[in-house]
Amino acid sequence: MPTAVDVERLAADGAAGLLLASPNNPTGTMTRGPRLAELAKACERHKLWLISDEIYHGLEYDGPAETALQHSDTAIVVNSFSKYFSMTGWRIGWLVVPEA
Repeated sequence: MPTAVDVERLAADGAAGLLLASPNNPTGTMTRGPRLAELAKACERHKLWLISDEIYHGLEYDGPAETALQHSDTAIVVNSFSKYFSMTGWRIGWLVVPEA
């Protein structure tokens, strides 16, 4: 899992953004609470895009899942109907993007 220090290195290397994804089917994970906030703020500070894969968001059973949008107005969120509705073989998704 990346840290704010990793974001600083990415910025120094000229990266355009950070993609957070844990696609370990069928048991993917989500970036949680303080770590998600830390990464969102670091990306904003260095003017990097934060792209958060939140496909497992609807499969959280220990309480409400956090979204990158709670911590950043410039985050891009990737999500899907396929996992949540058990649509085996289908790849139907959507994005939440900042206003232009």
